Amino acid sequence: MVAPFFRASVVMDAAARRLCARDLPAAELEAALRQAPEILRQNLRRLFAAALLADALGAPLVSVEGWRSNEIARKRGGPHDRRSTRRSRFVTGSWWFALWRRVLRRRGLVGPGAFLRRDVSRCTWEEAHGLIAMAGSFSEPHRIIGISDMPCPSAVRAARYLRTRDEVMTPSVALVRAAPLLTPAQLAFWNAIQPRAREAHLAAIVEAPNWVVHGLSEIGRVVVSDPPLEARLARALRADRRS
Repeated sequence: MVAPFFRASVVMDAAARRLCARDLPAAELEAALRQAPEILRQNLRRLFAAALLADALGAPLVSVEGWRSNEIARKRGGPHDRRSTRRSRFVTGSWWFALWRRVLRRRGLVGPGAFLRRDVSRCTWEEAHGLIAMAGSFSEPHRIIGISDMPCPSAVRAARYLRTRDEVMTPSVALVRAAPLLTPAQLAFWNAIQPRAREAHLAAIVEAPNWVVHGLSEIGRVVVSDPPLEARLARALRADRRS
């Protein structure tokens, strides 16, 4: 099974909802995505590559990211519009992946393969263990192919926490395995969700605190049994947000 690892958190505001509209022309979607928040595009790179690889392998696409931290911003209306008083609600990464996979399928960018969703994790360690549990729930245990990327440490974390027979690869490697020749529409979409030059240059700096936490967590494994320190911190700090 193929599992894109989610990088939280993202906000579904009016501009993001417009990206999911059925009537939005492909050229306008691609132009808007180029200006979209970096984390949204990063999650889309992971999802898009994972979905294509799952299609190519005939494997289910799976997500277990259960941290309810992604905001669905309320719709704003006039003073007599009841919607103007609605509060934002918060959804999991798995919910977000499921939504965007429907968008990609509707646009013919990915195939109609199976998508399995469980909202059980709040950090990479829990995500890996949730995937392992799902992999063992089939009549024949499935191998896991995780999709993550650098410089975010989730790729290293996932490789550390999954089983030895499992694999973690970047979206680019997954695309090469899945579809060496993308259709023009797929290639245009892929190009639209690439990091901007400034983002690529600053990525290592932005991720430095996460690497420090991961490094301390790995050092702490000498004296701290599972769950590792970073998982304990996530459980303490990443409380679910409710609508």
